[in-house]
Amino acid sequence: MRADLLKAEAHRTFEEAKHYWLQTLSNIVSTCIFFIGFYYSVPTINRGSDLFFLLSMLLWYYALELTNQMSHFILEEKYFGTIDKLFLSPFGPIAVLSARAISSLLLSSLIVFSLFVILSGIFSIPIFAISITHVIVFLMTLLALYGFGLALAGLTVLNSRTSSISGILIYIMLFASGMLFSVTDLPPILLVLTNILPLTIGVQNLRLSIDNGTDFFVWMSNPYFYLQIIYSFSALLCGLAIFRYAVKAAKDKGIIKSV
Repeated sequence: MRADLLKAEAHRTFEEAKHYWLQTLSNIVSTCIFFIGFYYSVPTINRGSDLFFLLSMLLWYYALELTNQMSHFILEEKYFGTIDKLFLSPFGPIAVLSARAISSLLLSSLIVFSLFVILSGIFSIPIFAISITHVIVFLMTLLALYGFGLALAGLTVLNSRTSSISGILIYIMLFASGMLFSVTDLPPILLVLTNILPLTIGVQNLRLSIDNGTDFFVWMSNPYFYLQIIYSFSALLCGLAIFRYAVKAAKDKGIIKSV
């Protein structure tokens, strides 16, 4: 990916956020209310420690932004009839999508940091409670979510109406990934589905690292650490393969512009 492409997409993303600053502010406020509502409505015995709850909910917010943005971008380009420019770009659709995803991720990170500062004060969590282990878990989960987002974007290329699937899966991940209660309480059928989704293993690793109080070097000996690395790169490769296949199939059928 060329630096000028990423710079241009980052500039566009932050200019939009600045122009629609009221929407960005309302996003932060509404998310705070949403998190606080869950914090006081879900018993501590189910949701775990305050630090785990806050970090897992912030990870879910990343999932919400990253997976929705990629499908939304494809749908938006189709709606305005400019989707062909994406595929005629000298950078290629994956590079453009990646630049937009990273730009969105940078903006989301600023919002997540703001949310963490505000909510850590409300929940009486030390700001420096985050360790290198938590950061690595976040990065590995984001890599898996990127692959997941690519797969959903590929489905949106084939059929615009499949973009609504991302919204359904986001809320499945909220209630069935282990952040509000243990996944062992789920019925077997739902447990199979949630273990496929990229947020579950990240949430489980967060819970283990916080409950066990291990530092990064000790955590490296944990099999869940390597399981998440394998899962994240597998999700990335699967997402790339699905997106490439979807683009080829859409071109062959002549339905790139189809809304």
